[in-house]
Amino acid sequence: MPTLVIAEGLSMYLEPSEGEQFLKDVAGHFSGGEIVFDTLGSLTTRLSSVVKILKSSGSAFKWGIDDPREHIEHLDPKLKLKEQVLWGDILESHPPVFGEFGTSIASLLPRFKYNLQLLRFGY
Repeated sequence: MPTLVIAEGLSMYLEPSEGEQFLKDVAGHFSGGEIVFDTLGSLTTRLSSVVKILKSSGSAFKWGIDDPREHIEHLDPKLKLKEQVLWGDILESHPPVFGEFGTSIASLLPRFKYNLQLLRFGY
């Protein structure tokens, strides 16, 4: 029976090895289905040490994914990217998250478009 696994708000708090093992375990445990999850890009995880709310809570973003095919599909032959929604695509239809000026400056960074991704993998 196909299984849908939703892991929202999880991946960025995992160590890369933990995140990779989680995806391998899902693909290996179920006979087929999909996993939907959000990720942060490597730029965001590197800058997370300066985010006040994270520092005050003792949390940190640890696992950043820029290219999901490169980072995930090799983990298990069953894992195949079905859909990817990039932060930049979301911003085109919503108000600027960091204000007009901040968003326009941030969008000049090549990795900014990977700042947040919504991913759907089949397995």
